[in-house]
Amino acid sequence: MTRFLRRLCVLPLMLVLASCGSEEGYVLSELVIPSAFVRVVHAIPSAPEIQVLVQGQQIGLVNFSSATRYQAILPAATRTLELRYFDGEQVQILSSMALNIPVDGFRTILIMGTLAEPEVLIFEEESVDGGGAQSQVRFAHASLNAPDSVDFSLVREDGSAQQTITLNRFAVSAEIAATADVDQELTYSAINSDDTIWTSNTFSLTEGATVLVVLLDYFGPGNLPARPLVVSPEGINSFPEEQLDRAVRFAHMVADDTLAYDFYLDDELVASGLAFGEVGDYQLVSQDNPQLRLTEAGNPENVLLVTGTNLIDEFSLATYHTLTIGGPAEARQMLQSNDNLRRVEHRATMVVSNYSVSDSDFDVYLSNAGEDFLQSPPLPLMFGETKTSPLVINPLEMRITAPAGTVATAGPFSLDIQSRGLYRIFITDQIGGGTPVIILRSDDYDPPFDP
Repeated sequence: MTRFLRRLCVLPLMLVLASCGSEEGYVLSELVIPSAFVRVVHAIPSAPEIQVLVQGQQIGLVNFSSATRYQAILPAATRTLELRYFDGEQVQILSSMALNIPVDGFRTILIMGTLAEPEVLIFEEESVDGGGAQSQVRFAHASLNAPDSVDFSLVREDGSAQQTITLNRFAVSAEIAATADVDQELTYSAINSDDTIWTSNTFSLTEGATVLVVLLDYFGPGNLPARPLVVSPEGINSFPEEQLDRAVRFAHMVADDTLAYDFYLDDELVASGLAFGEVGDYQLVSQDNPQLRLTEAGNPENVLLVTGTNLIDEFSLATYHTLTIGGPAEARQMLQSNDNLRRVEHRATMVVSNYSVSDSDFDVYLSNAGEDFLQSPPLPLMFGETKTSPLVINPLEMRITAPAGTVATAGPFSLDIQSRGLYRIFITDQIGGGTPVIILRSDDYDPPFDP
């Protein structure tokens, strides 16, 4: 398969893809030529996961900013490929098309736009197996947030040999020859603009590689509307050492602590006066290797907790983080979780965290209102653990049991959820400590929530 960007950092975005096999009649371990191959790239920013079917058999399940591997289908024969999604009530067909790919042919299907108005492009990969002294690069503009028309520019590190490709939204360029084995950068900007929106770090292309660069909407911290990602035969990858923002917010979940907290990064006060149960706002972190210091609110001399200087450095770029103070007051802990803030049609995202000291381990059940909660799968949570549950849109009830228990020790708690919702539940002890546990609601339960 394609040789690829050298030193490329692999960053799976939102979901790890597992392909579900190839068309009926094929066994991959016994696959022999002749064959044809197809892959699907999901670039609809608000869409849920999409099923990929050939002749009615699922060959892939793909989420936004992900791609299937190349899947084998019968060559030189018309096959029906369908793209489907579940809208919470029934399966909907997003797009259906007839494919007839010659022997040893490769096709990429790029899904863009919205669920209501999808844009589907099919194009041939002319040199998937590589070869030749140069690399081949193709660009696609799939972003709804970036300017309608953009310029992609490949520039050698010394500023020479610039190539600029102009693309309108939902367009794909032809393959262009690019110099291999030299350091270069990629930028994009609005058409005919001197203001660069995004610049890659230095990278080099492997001789003979075929590269597809797709501009996708970006849901990380900061003001970047979209970022280019690279599609390989194995999936989608980021550019190496890409410089992106990171953001942090703080939460106070120490139930038996009457003190409010101030948070400092080095000597800068970044969150102040958080009392038990309160969650602060996200803010960008610009310091390099800052020390995080927790003090009593309004009393910086009363230092309650100090971290090492590598705390923020461990936070992922392009990611929102929640840093929660949990545990008993006599043994406070800093606990971290990563937050995905992409809003999805026909889905809600429920994030549940366990900060109960009294019931340190338990199972959480999210069931449809009025149904037997034990028929739903449990969500086991240890103290300090956070888990995410993508949900279809139904009125929900939450119950908490002992591990593997069948009797609810807390709940039911009624949960109203809406399409595109982002919901956060903190499970903690009563004010002052002790059982039964309580739930504290945040994010879309505490509007407006728009980081």
